[in-house]
Amino acid sequence: MLLRVFLVGYFYFLSSHFFAQEQDLIFFHFKFIDENTKERVGNVSVTYSIKDSIYKAFSSILGEFDLPMIAQENLKLEFSHGLYEPQTYTITKNGRNNILIKLKPIKIQDFKTITVSAPGKVDTVFESTQYSVADYAIMDDGKYFLLVYAKNRKSGTTLLLFDGEQSSQEIGLPESIKSLKMDFRKQVCALGEQHVYALKQVKQDILISKLNRDYFKQYVEPIIDTNDSKLFFSNFNKDYPAFDYFSYDQLDSTYTKIMTIQDDLMMELYRSEYKWADVRTKLWAKEKEIETGIDAEIWVGAQIFTQSIYYKQLYAPFFQVQDTLYIFDYYKDRLISYSKNGEVLNTVPIFHHYHPKETGWKKQLIQDPKTLEVYAYFEKNGYGFVAKINLKTGVIEQKYPLKFRYVENVQVNGGHVYYVYRPFESLQKKYLYKEKL
Repeated sequence: MLLRVFLVGYFYFLSSHFFAQEQDLIFFHFKFIDENTKERVGNVSVTYSIKDSIYKAFSSILGEFDLPMIAQENLKLEFSHGLYEPQTYTITKNGRNNILIKLKPIKIQDFKTITVSAPGKVDTVFESTQYSVADYAIMDDGKYFLLVYAKNRKSGTTLLLFDGEQSSQEIGLPESIKSLKMDFRKQVCALGEQHVYALKQVKQDILISKLNRDYFKQYVEPIIDTNDSKLFFSNFNKDYPAFDYFSYDQLDSTYTKIMTIQDDLMMELYRSEYKWADVRTKLWAKEKEIETGIDAEIWVGAQIFTQSIYYKQLYAPFFQVQDTLYIFDYYKDRLISYSKNGEVLNTVPIFHHYHPKETGWKKQLIQDPKTLEVYAYFEKNGYGFVAKINLKTGVIEQKYPLKFRYVENVQVNGGHVYYVYRPFESLQKKYLYKEKL
């Protein structure tokens, strides 16, 4: 909405001045960099006023911004970004056309509102002298499905139902299981090489439904969540740097696109791979374009660029909290909240994913299925911590450090953080632990 207002105002500004003073129109190019690291800073807010109108826009992800201006006017611009001190700059008809803005990072002491809690008491959930825990799923009644192995995972895995105390029940399946996953129905699914097994406990019995793995990948896994009448899903493809979130209304069978996620820089590199491809590859891509209707550039990007070290899969998680939907768009530095009908309620900036080498950001958000709180996971020098995110402001409120180093498979459930851990250079099997947040 903000961009739309800016564009309407922008074209109105041009239409009222351009034809009358075309010879006086000057384009100013701004580039924003970090004063210390000299790295470019994207998504900088640019605000300025002309007569009685206020305009607001954002720089590109590469930290660049272009502005046309009538030569006779002086124009004051204000620059702001959540991680840098605000600045102002006045451009004139005799000033420079290419302007470098060095942004000064906000000092660390400005973040004093973040509190760090002392490590909680560590409880051992599951321990065994026979098995190590590879994966786990926590059910609403406090029981656990555990994926365990004796020597190593290649030699085969075993699936256990554990009641949280001492007893465990082995579940026989016709193939080795690779991992466990909770689907949109809050039902545990065991993923094998060929099939997926949906597990459900009814009294003392375990009901098992077998699905073809491809069917599960295509029709079940893309569904993220549901409410009374809608299914929320995405068309995410790990080999393409853009995807959409949709809702499907089961009452009237209508589809609605909620929003598009795209890494603009990655998309530019992805499509430009076609320019450097050899003739044989280009011919193959053109044949595919004729056959499927998908651009030849996309075929080459998916075939070649996704195999390079520069390609990164998109990460923009979706969460539902009561009747509100939250989408973390890390490529535009924003957290957008929607109503259950897909209407935008609020947009706030987020910056906890910046400088991952310094912060230990692991590109992992975790939702507690009981409290519905959302946490970010960080790990630096082997020490991990979960950080609670305020969904109204997008700000990290509190950090909870974990006691052990190099933990695996972190989950949050019922106000506790769970993880798998084995002491370094120890003969102990991998146990399942939990700490209270």
